[in-house]
Amino acid sequence: MFRTSRASVDPVGWDRQTGLGGVAQARIVLEEQIEDHLKRIVLVIKRELNTLTPIRRLPTELLVDIFMRRLSGEKAARHKACIHRDYVPLRCGDARISILHVCHQCRAICLGAPRLWRDVMTNFSEEWMREVLSRSGNIPLAVLTYGQDLARWSKTVQLALNELPRTGSLTFFRSDFEYRMLTSTAPVLESLTFYQTEYDLPRNLDLSRLARLNLYRCKFAWEHPILASSLVHLDIRCNAPYLLHPHPSQHAIITVPSPPGCASSSSCSVSTPQLEPTRYASRAAPVDVRRYCGSGCILPLPHLVPLRVLLLKAVRMRIIHEDPKCQIDMEGLSAFGVMLAEREEKGHLLERLILNECFNLTEKDVRELQDVVSSISVEWDGCCNDDSSM
Repeated sequence: MFRTSRASVDPVGWDRQTGLGGVAQARIVLEEQIEDHLKRIVLVIKRELNTLTPIRRLPTELLVDIFMRRLSGEKAARHKACIHRDYVPLRCGDARISILHVCHQCRAICLGAPRLWRDVMTNFSEEWMREVLSRSGNIPLAVLTYGQDLARWSKTVQLALNELPRTGSLTFFRSDFEYRMLTSTAPVLESLTFYQTEYDLPRNLDLSRLARLNLYRCKFAWEHPILASSLVHLDIRCNAPYLLHPHPSQHAIITVPSPPGCASSSSCSVSTPQLEPTRYASRAAPVDVRRYCGSGCILPLPHLVPLRVLLLKAVRMRIIHEDPKCQIDMEGLSAFGVMLAEREEKGHLLERLILNECFNLTEKDVRELQDVVSSISVEWDGCCNDDSSM
C-alpha cells in the first residue's frame, strides 16, 4: 500500500552501489590521464625524430635570410675596401646575380623578395638599374653611387637619385654628384656616408630624419649644415686641415658638449639633441678652448653616442672628453688608439690610456703619447682652476 525507496529498505545495498560508481569514475579519469601523458611523450619523440629527418625544401623565409646574410657580407667587404682606397667599383659584382644562377627555386625566391633588392649600386647598366628598382617594390632603398664618368653613367645615377624620397641609406664614393644632383628632400633618409670626395658636401638637403653620418677622407668643417639635429651617430675620418682648421701650431681640440645654460662665445655651433646624453665638466671650456683652435669652432653635441675621429696626417691632436665609451682613433706617423675615460674627482680628464697593440708602437711613441696626455691634464686643470677662482 505504501511505496518506499530502496534506500529506506536496504541502506547497505545503496551504499554499495554508490561506492562502485565512484571507483568507475576514478578509473575513467586515470585512463584519460594516461592517454594524455602518452600523447605528450609521443609528440616529444616525434619532434626529436623530425630534427633528424632530411628536409627536401627549406622555408622561403629562411632562404631569404640566408641570401640577406650573403649580401651583408659583400657590403661589409665593400666598406672596408673603400676606406683603404683599394676598391675598384667597376670590377665589383652583384651577389644577387650569383644567387639567380643557383637553381630555379633560388631564382624564384630572389626575384620575389623585395628586401633583397633594396641595395642599389650605380656601377651597372641602366637596364639592370631599372630591374633592381622595379623588384624593390616600395621599401626604403640603400643607394651607393661611385665616382664614375658622368657622361657615361649620368642616366644610371639619375635613376638612383630620383628615388631619393624613399632612400633610407645613401653612400657616395669618390663622387661629385652630391653637389650637382641632390636638390630634393630626403624624408626617410637615416644614414648618409661619404668616401673620399673632394667636393663640398651637400648643403641643400632636408635631413629631418638623418640619424647616422659617416665621413671618410672628405672635406668637412664643424659648421657645415649637414650636421642635422636628429643625429645619433657621428663617424668622421677626414684630412686634418679640412676637419678642424687647426691652429698653425698643429694642435687642435674637440670639446663635447656645452652644458645647459652655458653661454658659448663660439661663432660655430651645432645642436644635436637626439644623441645620447654626455655630461660636460667645466664652464670655462667653451671660452678657453678657442686659443687652441684657429677657427674658434666648438661642436656642442649634448647627446653623443660615438664620436670617432681619424686623422690622416701627422698632426698631434689634443682631445678633451669625458665619455668613457668615446674612442678616438688617431693615425699619424705612428698610429695609435686612445680610450678616454672619466676621472672621478674631476669628471672630464683622461683617466687611463689604452694602446692598440696592432699598431706595434715603439717606446718612443708611447712616451710621446704619454707626454701629450700629461700636457692635456695640466692645461685643462689650469683652465678649471681659473674658472673656479672667478
